[in-house]
Amino acid sequence: GLMFRMGHAAKPTAHLDQAARAAWEQLVQAVQATIGSSRADLQASAAFVWSVVHGMSSLAIDKRLPPDITLDQVVDAAIDTLPQQLRSGGRVRHKAEEGSTT
Repeated sequence: GLMFRMGHAAKPTAHLDQAARAAWEQLVQAVQATIGSSRADLQASAAFVWSVVHGMSSLAIDKRLPPDITLDQVVDAAIDTLPQQLRSGGRVRHKAEEGSTT
């Protein structure tokens, strides 16, 4: 929250900005190690992972996960599925597209 939330009570500082950039670069490097350096969607893929982790974190912090699901289960599911989804390009056909030739 300190590094990324806008309007947070803490004042933005050069240190927090540097930490946010370093965290982003570390994430990009991890995604690149997973999908390779030739993919044009590297930045978008990193933003996708960031969004998933942010969503999981927000739900856990706000205690909004379903009561019969633990955070560990959600994290395990993400660890099990995210690398494969990233490698496949993350493209999933929707029902509306099934009959489409485009």
